[in-house]
Amino acid sequence: MGLPSRTSGTVEKLPTLRYEDYTIGWVPVLEIEEAAAISMLDRKHNDLPPEPRDPNVYTLGRIGEHNVVIVRFERKGIDAAAFAVENMFFSFPNMQFVFVVGVGGGAPGPAVPYHSKEEDLRLGDVVVGVPNGDRNYAVVQHDYRRENSDGTSEILCPKYSPPKELEIAVRNLEKDHAQNKSMMLQYIQEGIHDLEGKLEIPGLPNTCTFPGRHKDRLFLSSYRHPDDSSPCEECNPNMIIQRKPRNDTSPKIHHGVIGTGDRLIKWTNYRDRLRETEGVMCFEMETRGVVDFPSLSIRGISDYSDGHKNKFWQPYAAVAAAAYAKDVLRVLPPVVIEDEMSVIIEAEPPIIPEAEPPVILEVTSPAVLEAELPDIPEPQLQYISEPQLQDIPEPQLSVVLEPEPPIIPEPEPPAIPDAKSPATFEVLPLIIPKAAPPVPLEAVSPAIPKAVYVPPYIPEPKPPVSEKDLVVCTYWETDSEMSDMSEMPEKLKFDKGTL
Repeated sequence: MGLPSRTSGTVEKLPTLRYEDYTIGWVPVLEIEEAAAISMLDRKHNDLPPEPRDPNVYTLGRIGEHNVVIVRFERKGIDAAAFAVENMFFSFPNMQFVFVVGVGGGAPGPAVPYHSKEEDLRLGDVVVGVPNGDRNYAVVQHDYRRENSDGTSEILCPKYSPPKELEIAVRNLEKDHAQNKSMMLQYIQEGIHDLEGKLEIPGLPNTCTFPGRHKDRLFLSSYRHPDDSSPCEECNPNMIIQRKPRNDTSPKIHHGVIGTGDRLIKWTNYRDRLRETEGVMCFEMETRGVVDFPSLSIRGISDYSDGHKNKFWQPYAAVAAAAYAKDVLRVLPPVVIEDEMSVIIEAEPPIIPEAEPPVILEVTSPAVLEAELPDIPEPQLQYISEPQLQDIPEPQLSVVLEPEPPIIPEPEPPAIPDAKSPATFEVLPLIIPKAAPPVPLEAVSPAIPKAVYVPPYIPEPKPPVSEKDLVVCTYWETDSEMSDMSEMPEKLKFDKGTL
């Protein structure tokens, strides 16, 4: 897996990317840890527009094939790292892994000669939090205390491990170290060169170079530092543990358990007890807030977690830890991010049937329109050429042929039985009541005695009609029966002209 070309002291810039393009988070805490992380960038990216709900400050860049986010958080306290990482995952939706990289206090083996290289822990070495040996965990929270209902408390020491992808990358890098294929020493030299003369951190040396083995002193656990303000040069040299000298200055890599908690550890009895019971190889205070995220803790040893701790080794230890983290990224496969804006799925073009050729009608008169048309499934525009319009009284440019409406049969009238014989009606005689006698004038209007009242004229009633005076009427059911008018005198009978 090749790396892009990089010139020490010069970081190539890239165009501004997107929040979705970054997959690796890098969490330093101290200022020297942030400076060491930035020195490992192969390319530095432009800043992104700030997220209103994210108070973190980010340095963006690229290491190998990974786009990396280095976070700086202004919030202080034991939950500062957890708060910062939570905001980082919110702002960068494709974040995959978090590297917690910085300095830590070592927990060397209690006796010499050491039985393994893990016990021979020196300043400047790097501890990687992965399961090792009979320890199937990588991080232990050593000061997690549970309060019981009876007023007592107990330390539970919950344990965590990195995701399998990061553990596999660490194991693969271990093979590179065994075959001298690691790039870590080169990365250390590049980091030291980039930071040379640029460090102005109070209380720290202005250089990240290796301090020298004569500055690496491990005192007996029973020997306490006389005064916190006095340097270790005033400590009794007879209390220094004589260890086998190392001929090279390159740091060693240790795989094992990292202890994390809320307190700065500088008590040798507490350090040695956790080394023996939990297998803790170093202590730090940041990973406890990140264990709920897919993370890997990497620590450069800058002291021995005792009363003799100082900051003299911090610059070099920070660069060594950052160089190892970059080496892990070299062997870690990159995450392919699907770009929804650039991935275009080409859809197959719709199948459009070829249009049928128009039906040309030879029209010579409007009567041709009533001719039988060909069976056309859909209405189509029929075009008539100009020569064919000469015999048409009114010019027509086109004829829209519509399908004939369906023939709906008219409902048949109800069947009426044929009248075999004419119907006969009887005309009843008119009954007229008898006329009333004349009314005297006095009964009508007594006020006019001399007036003469003339009753209305009532014709005399005719005598009742006898049976022979009846009129026989005949009607016919159909017009065909009445077509022969010669039969009508035979069917009608009158007597004495009464009708």
